[in-house]
Amino acid sequence: MILKIVMSIKLSREFKVGAYIIIAIGMLYWGLNYLKGNDVFASGTIFYAVYNNTEGLTKAKAVQINGYQVGLVDEIYFHPDKSGRLVVKIKMQEDYPIAKNSLAAIHSIGFLGEKSIELKLGDSPEMAESGDTLASGSETSLSEEVNNQVAPIKAKAESLLGSLDTAVTLLTGFLTEDTRKNFTQSFENLRKTFENLENTSDILNSFMVKNQSSFNKLAQNLESISQTLASNDKNISATLSNINAISDSISKIRVVQTMANLNNAIAQLDAALTKVNRGEGTIGELIYDDRLYNNLNGATESLDRLLLDIKYNPNKYFNVSLFGTKRYYTEDDIKEIEKEIKARQKAEDNK
Repeated sequence: MILKIVMSIKLSREFKVGAYIIIAIGMLYWGLNYLKGNDVFASGTIFYAVYNNTEGLTKAKAVQINGYQVGLVDEIYFHPDKSGRLVVKIKMQEDYPIAKNSLAAIHSIGFLGEKSIELKLGDSPEMAESGDTLASGSETSLSEEVNNQVAPIKAKAESLLGSLDTAVTLLTGFLTEDTRKNFTQSFENLRKTFENLENTSDILNSFMVKNQSSFNKLAQNLESISQTLASNDKNISATLSNINAISDSISKIRVVQTMANLNNAIAQLDAALTKVNRGEGTIGELIYDDRLYNNLNGATESLDRLLLDIKYNPNKYFNVSLFGTKRYYTEDDIKEIEKEIKARQKAEDNK
């Protein structure tokens, strides 16, 4: 209608063009503000809030209550008292009652940290009027919360990296050329030691395989000796009693002297083992020479025969009437008796 009135008046062309431009600019200004949610012609309620730091809040940002937009930031300027504080002018679009003790808190929206104002309603029965100044505050943004959580971890990581750097420096200084050579030589010596142990194991294994039958015979002889010892249990018990008495006497020996004797015995044992390892002495020759082993095996058999002879012919060795009859058993008789005993034992075991 305004355009019709203007066109109905007979004016110059220049005036008409100027009028059109002014009207277009005005409409553009009103349209832009309307798109921003700011109605130029609306009066609205005005509130103020004072902040030490607006944290990036700008003009035309939303003012919300519980996430719903009820107004806009109309203006931001420095406080007249020249303290550096900032005054934010809030223009309400909704006629909603605001308690006088409500809080205008700067609030972050989304991950990018875009700022707005969140009105936290108070519980005062007295309502704020247009032109009143509301209490101000701010909320921690999501990025600030993350930074607060990450900051201690970052400090610990930096401390750990510093410690690792120090450790690497010390290790680099420790592993000199001479140290590396010593480590290499130590590992080489260790490798040779394992090779020697493996060779020794092979020698022992070969020796055991080679003399398996001899060891079997030795085991049989030892079993026979154990049976003979079992049959003379009373005599052995008396002997052990004597040994126990000797042990009680030994326990009274001074500890220092005992330890000195023990150290001396260990030294002698070490010397003997050294000779054995070199194949010297009786035990060394026993390992590397079959003759000593055969002699030992023969001695064991002789001892077995002697014990059996003592068992069946005690009067031959002890002239005491305690053993009863004076009958004499030959070696063949003893073998026959032992054979019969073993046969009976085997039959009883099979039952």
